[in-house]
Amino acid sequence: MKFNRYIWNLCCERELVQKRIAGLQSLTLEIWAEHYRSTLEDGNDVFDDPLFYPLLDEWRSPVSITIVEDVVRAVQAKPVPHDFESAMNIYRQLLSEGIECRIFDDNGQMIESEKLTGGDIWLTEIHAISFGLFLVYPQFFCPYGFRARFHIFRRICNEFDIPLPAELPIRAHHNDRALLYLALNQSLQEFRQRLGMTPAELCVFLEFAYEKVVSDELNDCNISLPEPMRVWFMTAGAGTKEDFEVLDKASSGNLYWQGNLATNLGDICLMWCVRPRSYLHSIWRATSEGFADPFFWGYSIAWIGQPIKIPPIKFSEIAVHPVLSQKSIVRAHFQGSSGKAFTVEEYEAILELISQKNFDISVLPKVKKRLTSQIDGLENERDVELKLVEPLLKDLGYTDAQWRRQLPIRMGRGTAYYPDYVFNVQSFMRGEEKADMVLETKFRLANKNQLEEAYLQAKSYALRLQAQIIVLAALEGIWIYVSGRSGFVMKPKIEKTWDELKQAEHFSQIKQLIGANVITS
Repeated sequence: MKFNRYIWNLCCERELVQKRIAGLQSLTLEIWAEHYRSTLEDGNDVFDDPLFYPLLDEWRSPVSITIVEDVVRAVQAKPVPHDFESAMNIYRQLLSEGIECRIFDDNGQMIESEKLTGGDIWLTEIHAISFGLFLVYPQFFCPYGFRARFHIFRRICNEFDIPLPAELPIRAHHNDRALLYLALNQSLQEFRQRLGMTPAELCVFLEFAYEKVVSDELNDCNISLPEPMRVWFMTAGAGTKEDFEVLDKASSGNLYWQGNLATNLGDICLMWCVRPRSYLHSIWRATSEGFADPFFWGYSIAWIGQPIKIPPIKFSEIAVHPVLSQKSIVRAHFQGSSGKAFTVEEYEAILELISQKNFDISVLPKVKKRLTSQIDGLENERDVELKLVEPLLKDLGYTDAQWRRQLPIRMGRGTAYYPDYVFNVQSFMRGEEKADMVLETKFRLANKNQLEEAYLQAKSYALRLQAQIIVLAALEGIWIYVSGRSGFVMKPKIEKTWDELKQAEHFSQIKQLIGANVITS
């Protein structure tokens, strides 16, 4: 059943929901700050506090009360907004001008102030900034509390039909990433108005949607993880020595770390400490798949858990090992190597070095050698198009005239987007383009998060073009989605590897669904 106001009313009958809504409706900066301080001082769990927006906390440090206070002061100094757009301009102005943030000593005395400015710095405090905006103008701003959990926020939006931009800003565009909050906030406000929610109800809805959508992979360090598929190298201490303290204290629970987008749930993660330590510290398991988070400074994230501390393996030991010494990142002294993959043989070499320290390596995770069907020589998305996708289209009976590559279409506020392939285009008039099928290509779709992001991107194109079929293609294979009575659903109707498509039976299945005689007839 599609989520609606009736279902939300049923949720609101729960006593805890009512308590949270009432607390947020009466929330002021003073009430929140006093309550938050006392909760932290008493050593209580802020997540159990109905006056606290729970997703604002994370493992590295709690939300800064001072920054929230400074944001509120900066917002209140601006003219009172008379509509949504003027409220959004306040955010743009603060991003451009910066926010004057006070700095206090251990005795609570202000010693100096500095500007919180620049998209790269802004991203680290988006949770506090958006919360401060909410405290002043709750009718216009929603707190963004999904730090390092953008993949869960994306799932919530998909689950409840809250539209997201088809593409995220790239890593280097820090200001665009900071401005992304405005697009997300607009979608949330439109959702709130559509269901007749109050601002407090929207916040509580997000809390309970989080509980509904989030998987145990982020909450339970004792989950049964799947067998490792790959091994990844991660670094700690680059830019902050706080990493070392976090790792030394880690015994259970999960942390988020900069990782590779191709990380799969259960993969093995080697944690390397940079200088002055310069040694392998511990071995972890990936408790989430890799995903892009535009509000995380490092952009790509994987959650990790189940750490096993090992005897320090120093660089000098790695550098002379006959297998590891041949690895390029070893020759580069691990400079810029976070997120790089280790082969099975290289991981076994690491285990060999650990065993020489009289450590029982039987407690460490193992990864099996696997046969691969990856096609040699493919290095990027265009290679996949030229050597896999377009030959397949030819085999399916398509001529070059029956599809259009990189058709420019406008979505949202006039922004141009370019679907990789569209089929049977029925109009080229701007704003009125239609097509029967959309095919989007990626180099890799190695895990569920990558597949989900590609699907949502292609779905936005398909809805804009009124297409009934979506095809995703990558090195791993193809996925076909067909619009039904309720529209598209994330579960593909057919998915095949390229090896399977070489077999007549499997090829016949997709030809009956997306062959040229079917789509362009």
